[in-house]
Amino acid sequence: MATPSKETIIKFKADTADYKSKINEMNQANRALTQELKLAQTQMKLTGTDVDKYKTSLSTLEKQYDIAKNKTRETAEQLQRTKQVWGENATETKKAEEALRRAQIAETEISNKIKTTTESLKEAKQAEALRNSEIGKSKQALEGLKTAHSSLKTEADKLKSAYDLQAASLGKNASETSKAKLQYDYLKQAQQNAGEQSRNLAQQLNNAKTAFGAGSEEVKG
Repeated sequence: MATPSKETIIKFKADTADYKSKINEMNQANRALTQELKLAQTQMKLTGTDVDKYKTSLSTLEKQYDIAKNKTRETAEQLQRTKQVWGENATETKKAEEALRRAQIAETEISNKIKTTTESLKEAKQAEALRNSEIGKSKQALEGLKTAHSSLKTEADKLKSAYDLQAASLGKNASETSKAKLQYDYLKQAQQNAGEQSRNLAQQLNNAKTAFGAGSEEVKG
């Protein structure tokens, strides 16, 4: 290929300087996004939900993808300028081709990350919806159990009152057999009631753990 003219070389150098300046700005913007993401991830490490974390990552990746596409476009244009000035087989052209391949690989890698992060976000949303559904059901069940437990306590009080009334009505002259039978019947019913209360409270505890968390005040209290 014929040696390019002085004017062509001057213009190429100016275009190359402009290209490098743009690439440098893109690299700086990309680094800033990476730092912002790390900061956000650190802040959300203890309190952020999986959905929030994936949303933040996806937002950053989409911005980085826009930068990567622009970088690929600018690098492709630089390659064409290099070919026009120095030819297909020049060392400068080979370097420009390598730069374009690196840009294309980086763009593809970010695209793949966006796909996997989008899928992870979808799964996290489904899991969160399921948890919220389970929490809602547990809270509803807990209220029902509390109502049932209150009824059981009322029933226990009635059993005791009925027993005391019947025991008093037997009088001093009642046989020991009658007294024993009355007491046996009462204790049998009271024991059954106590068992139902115990099972109810165990169910309340399990539902409270699901609804509020094992370490919550609702469970500890």
